[in-house]
Amino acid sequence: MPGVVCYPILANPLQRRGINKLPFELLGEIFKLASTDRFLYEERTVPPACTLVALSHVCGTWRAIIRGAPQLWTIICGVEPPAMIREIVTLSQKMPLLIMLVEKKSDNEDEENGGQEHRDEDEGEDETEEWLRSENNGDDENVEERHGIERHDDEDKADELHGVDDHGSSDGESDDEGDSEADNESDDSDDSGDDDDAYGVTLRDAAEIILVQLHRIATLHISLNSEDAPALLPLLDANTPRLQVMGGDAPIVVNPFRGTAPPRLTMLSLTGGCELSQTSAMWTKLMHLYLYSEPDKAHREPYQSDGGFVHLSSALAQMSSLVDLDMRGAIPQDICNFALSEIQAIDLPRLISLTIRDFASKCFLFLWALKCQPDTLTVAAGEDDDYADYEHYETRYYYLFQMCQQQMAVVFKRNPVSHITLENKPDEFLVKGFRSQEGVPESSFGNPLTIEILHSHPSFVNEELVSRAINIFPARQPHKLGVELKNTNDLDLTSVAWNLHTLEGISCNAISIDGYEAHWWASPEDELSVSGVEAAQGVVEDEE
Repeated sequence: MPGVVCYPILANPLQRRGINKLPFELLGEIFKLASTDRFLYEERTVPPACTLVALSHVCGTWRAIIRGAPQLWTIICGVEPPAMIREIVTLSQKMPLLIMLVEKKSDNEDEENGGQEHRDEDEGEDETEEWLRSENNGDDENVEERHGIERHDDEDKADELHGVDDHGSSDGESDDEGDSEADNESDDSDDSGDDDDAYGVTLRDAAEIILVQLHRIATLHISLNSEDAPALLPLLDANTPRLQVMGGDAPIVVNPFRGTAPPRLTMLSLTGGCELSQTSAMWTKLMHLYLYSEPDKAHREPYQSDGGFVHLSSALAQMSSLVDLDMRGAIPQDICNFALSEIQAIDLPRLISLTIRDFASKCFLFLWALKCQPDTLTVAAGEDDDYADYEHYETRYYYLFQMCQQQMAVVFKRNPVSHITLENKPDEFLVKGFRSQEGVPESSFGNPLTIEILHSHPSFVNEELVSRAINIFPARQPHKLGVELKNTNDLDLTSVAWNLHTLEGISCNAISIDGYEAHWWASPEDELSVSGVEAAQGVVEDEE
């Protein structure tokens, strides 16, 4: 392959002389082939920034090729030194930038890969400093002048606005000093944990350059040091700080959809703890909000640890444009301290999709506070430290089912489900409602409601729990409502069928469960009959 042959030639100083004799167009094609062939297994179509920077300093012809193809300079990994990131930003001109995730690998894996594509953060910085010093002793401004790199006026203004000088430093220090500090910070971050899958941490000076270019970035996913984040996150909006990271070095994700500066975010995703300000002009524009927290891990803290539910509810109440809300472990613990009458209502009139994953008590109270009619509701409820009180938690699950029924009542009346699946697993009880059509594969079914009960005791899954789960869904009048039961053979079908008779406006005519002998039961009012068919599919049918 040309890529395999040409790449060593490009990198070998002794064989550069003949390259300039090739036609300009051919050089460009060779470069693309070499880049794609070498780095395709990493799902890249261009080499890492360090390779591009090195090639751009080989000779004038190569610089002309690379500068004439700014699409090659659209990838930033976020762990390069500030000098390199600034050159990437400049050479890419005004094309959309892509931030790639970089994970720190183990030493053994680096040795196996020959120390090439899977370089760690320190190796990349040492290599960059080497070519900088070899060119002009680390003077970045001279590098740019020598190779014809021009800074755009809007970049200079943006740097001035956010206190970044020409060397990418907010406090006037030189790049040599900044890179030296970067080495120290990198060493500290590498020693802080043994997790080989941890994200590479973006240094403060480098993050400033990236955040200033936020209007060019479709998706930004970088990991910041917790001590740097409070000072850097104000760059998301030039007016006021929006967020304060409370946890450790967890990834921070921002998607501004290529807005204009200052960016008006429509999607915001935060991993780890944070504080949402009670009032912000940004909240009215926000359409997608994802808050993920893992309080069980020592290096992360829950959301709103200071302001609590009052601050969170105040922020959410201003998000009138919100259509997608996903909160996993992000409901403040102090919500359990409020009586139902004291919980502040959160009106989200445009919400379409709602996902909550937390303790059952917090899920119930948060759903109580929400005033919305989502088309899709997903709830995963688990047990907190009171899980030993099984009867108490069983009641919480009943209340949670009732709250889900109230949230989806209007939606189900307008577009009811036609099929329900209830599955009992060793540590999970799953409830799903589908909108199926005849002749359509099951994988294509609409799934408006999913409830996961993450339990630690099998006694939770009893006849009353199953019947309450079925009663979440209203009758599909005059059509049938199919209910599939999985791994529930130990249930008393008489009791289940009796509770199904409480479905409003309908009566249960028949229930058939796989594995049961054929026999009949009748309710006292003689309105309910239950039959078991040995080879049946396991479907309960409710009809008018």
